[in-house]
Amino acid sequence: MIRIGIVGTGNTVSIAERHLKGILEDGRGAVSCVYNRNMDTAEAWVRRHGLDAVAAHSYEELLDKVDAVIICTPNSSHASLAIKAMEREKHVLLEKPLGVTLKECREIQEAANRYPGIKMVGFTNRFSPVVKKAKEYFKEMGEVFSLTAYTGGKRLADPGIGVEWRMKRELSGSGALCDFGSHLLDLSLFLTGRKYEAVTAMMDTVIKERKGERVENDDMASIICSAPGTLGTFTVSRVGMDSLRLIASGEGGMVEFSLRDKGYVTFWEKKRTGGYTQRQETWYGNGDDPFIGEIGTFIDGIQNKDVGYPTIEDALYVSKVLAAAEKAAEEKREVLVETQEIT
Repeated sequence: MIRIGIVGTGNTVSIAERHLKGILEDGRGAVSCVYNRNMDTAEAWVRRHGLDAVAAHSYEELLDKVDAVIICTPNSSHASLAIKAMEREKHVLLEKPLGVTLKECREIQEAANRYPGIKMVGFTNRFSPVVKKAKEYFKEMGEVFSLTAYTGGKRLADPGIGVEWRMKRELSGSGALCDFGSHLLDLSLFLTGRKYEAVTAMMDTVIKERKGERVENDDMASIICSAPGTLGTFTVSRVGMDSLRLIASGEGGMVEFSLRDKGYVTFWEKKRTGGYTQRQETWYGNGDDPFIGEIGTFIDGIQNKDVGYPTIEDALYVSKVLAAAEKAAEEKREVLVETQEIT
């Protein structure tokens, strides 16, 4: 049985709950230790879920008791926690994005290159059955000309909700852009295999204060990414947006999918040297939780099975695009992704 440590149980909405569900469903691992900066919160989380786990007094104590860690803390702590775990040769599943600055992201990559073990990033949407089916159609479609996607959430549309760490620049970096945009950019990479080279963007904050405290980052953003022969447009919002939807066209057809409810994906075939044919297929999802697939892949990797998963290198590319988007929005101009080095 693989001993797994959960780092960060949250004070409001916690992604740790979703990871726990995946661990319990998979059955090959067990949460043996939990760490949160607030000891009472960690103990309450263990009791609430009926776990046979220790609430650690320190992160170092947790590392002593586990084989693998799942890091669910604010973005600003990702680098220090992930690097410490790697130095102890623990397997790491790190929530996205890698960090607040590209310097932190690069330090994580350098550590990942030095130490053994699985280093996986929590781009959970890759593990949705609908996305996996869409990947098959993308292979059939061939070269992708355009890709458009949007996603976000509704909870923070209520201005009565106070400022959370996600709204603080020092803890989160950008807001909706990194929180939701990182998922869309990773999906584009996963589905097409292409990396964008240039970015333009717009960002805005519509709820500027919450309970008298200033919101420090964006509520919504739109970015346009390009590389020779392909264009990607992405819109995100944390103040009112539907579930993730994506549509793409290419030399061999068009793919559309939605993750709303159980989800679906539709493919329209096109002859690569001609027009669209009469072939149209729609595949409906079954509502399977992608976190179960994500945890299963993490454990497969730990057990030395040859599986693909979102890597630190993938996440570093995503962080570079996000950094370029922020700069593009601020300076109101196109920014090259390759120029986004250590800052």
